[in-house]
Amino acid sequence: MKLDRFQFTAIALCVLLWGLGLAAYPLMESTEARYGSISAAMVRTGNWIEPMFNGVPHLSKPPFAYWTGAVALSLVPGSATGSFPYSEVPLRLMSTAWLVVCALLTGRLARAAGLSRSASRWASAVSFLSPLAVVQGHMNTGDLYLWAGVLLVMLGWLESERTSRQRALLIGAGWAIGFLAKGHMVLFWTLLPAFVATAVLRRRYYFERIADPTAPEETAPSWRRSLLHPLAWLVFLVASVPWFAAILHRHPELASYWLKDEIVARVVSTDHGRAEPWWYFLPMVPLLVLPWLPELWKGIRRGHGSNVHRWTWVVWILMPLVVFSMSGSKRPNYLLPMVTPLALFVASALHGAHPAAGWRRVLGPRIRTVVWLGFVLTVPFVIASNCFAPDTRAMVEGAGAKGGPLVCFGTEPTGVSFYRGDVVPVYGHQRMSPFAPALDPDEERRQVQAWAGKGAVFLVPNDAVGRLTDMVGAPAASSREGLGHQLVRFHANP
Repeated sequence: MKLDRFQFTAIALCVLLWGLGLAAYPLMESTEARYGSISAAMVRTGNWIEPMFNGVPHLSKPPFAYWTGAVALSLVPGSATGSFPYSEVPLRLMSTAWLVVCALLTGRLARAAGLSRSASRWASAVSFLSPLAVVQGHMNTGDLYLWAGVLLVMLGWLESERTSRQRALLIGAGWAIGFLAKGHMVLFWTLLPAFVATAVLRRRYYFERIADPTAPEETAPSWRRSLLHPLAWLVFLVASVPWFAAILHRHPELASYWLKDEIVARVVSTDHGRAEPWWYFLPMVPLLVLPWLPELWKGIRRGHGSNVHRWTWVVWILMPLVVFSMSGSKRPNYLLPMVTPLALFVASALHGAHPAAGWRRVLGPRIRTVVWLGFVLTVPFVIASNCFAPDTRAMVEGAGAKGGPLVCFGTEPTGVSFYRGDVVPVYGHQRMSPFAPALDPDEERRQVQAWAGKGAVFLVPNDAVGRLTDMVGAPAASSREGLGHQLVRFHANP
């Protein structure tokens, strides 16, 4: 597609603003900052097998997102030690690159469903600019990689033009990426919709043939020849098993921890502090394609595309929605792979659509997309100008200006560890990793008092300043440095 000067300038400006937006604010607490700290530790220590957070093994998630972050940091000298002025940018550029991959794969799925090239471009644009996708594209977490893995598997299953070997390779690679990013969730997102969609379609065509024996039979792609292909499972196992085998050899107790705490407990209990009402996800589904709700409604009602694919999209949305609604752990990012079927429904409504005239053009999808793109490009700068989270980058700089060691009290040093480029002592807080050493209260008090006597600067949430003061037993000189947090320094050795 040839671009004129205006189109080229507009695209270049959008790319520039998106890139500047990635550097507009520091790592967001706590998930993005924790992932960044683990990736930086991999680069600093050279240990890419065992993810370490603040000097302690952090094995609640597989390492694929940590690896991609470490690769990004390795390409920019100084970013892994916090000396690069905008060390978080390489991490977010990697996420943006994978968001582009997910958008392109969504467009391929639109073509596999029989939609036009124009509709497939719409599918890519909608998936890229989905509100949830934009958020994930601005932070380095595991959800984007799970989404990419799911899309590779679905493409291998639904794109019938490929040879069985090519489809098996796609499926195996998708499972490996998703499994190394978020564990068993990639199998849930792929196998369950495929099996249920196949069963629904077979039952539907059975009753259609009873009503009209001459009706042509349209069946779902065979999952036996793709999802059960030996080569797919071989690629999956060869690519994913070595890391799990190596880490279980070092920590045999992890098998029980993953099964009980990270799989069963997240579904049947609220121990992870993510309990929400059963309807929590229902209003979020339309928000995933908020600027294109009219097209979503039209696409669901009478959009174009193969019936096999459309029924697959329906199951792709409904099955995870039902399961997640019953789960005891709920977060919006769980729905990220659902962006693709919703984007495909939107694209199916725009298959063969012609530009509207009059007032319909003013409110049409193109104008709404341009307005939404402008909003997306400006939001990072709004976040930067408003303190929506503690500015850990500024806190580390402030602590460095005060001199002395930096100690965290009552909070995890997620971003602090990244920008400090070193291990930060932590007290007065339950550590997230089961591998973190536990201190008895008396020993913890002695160590905190010793740090205070050395002139340490304490990073403390506002609600924990009183606890720290009671523990140290000396007046504190403090300065507020971020939303809900202070840097506290004690005048004398208690």
